Amino acid sequence: MQSRRDFMRKYEGYLVKVNALQTESTAALAMPVSACIEKDTRRMIARWEFSVV
Repeated sequence: MQSRRDFMRKYEGYLVKVNALQTESTAALAMPVSACIEKDTRRMIARWEFSVV
């Protein structure tokens, strides 16, 4: 659980940095969090978050 929180804190920091680079004429592309997590892990997290058995 703590490692997931650490990951999300780091990801939030990453998004802040990427969003700071965006201007009206340029757009920095942020990697979606789903690209950083394996498919099976995403499914497990979603089941836990939404209490799906």
